[in-house]
Amino acid sequence: MKIINRKEFLALEGSVLFSRYHDGQIGDLEIKGGTFGGVDFTCQTVSTSIGSFDGAMLFEQIARMEETGVDLAMDFDYMGRDALFDEHQLFAVWSADDVRGLIARLVRLEGVAD
Repeated sequence: MKIINRKEFLALEGSVLFSRYHDGQIGDLEIKGGTFGGVDFTCQTVSTSIGSFDGAMLFEQIARMEETGVDLAMDFDYMGRDALFDEHQLFAVWSADDVRGLIARLVRLEGVAD
């Protein structure tokens, strides 16, 4: 993992796994899609990758899961626009070895909810 500035981040080609970095804190795990216009990018926060549930908003979906125990499928292919334009934002970008290590660890999970 390495920490890079916004200009370097926008120049990255292809999808990357990253977190926003601020004051020594690494944020939520996100996936960067493409960069467009050299000033913005698409991304997806992994923890909020809940698929569609009757057209409900995310907070409504989470409330239904809490109330009913319904299992909502995750959608890891939906990207939204970042549109924050924070030129001072730093990014903790995962290396290929980091990603392979995470995949290997996920494969070894034993306590998976059915």
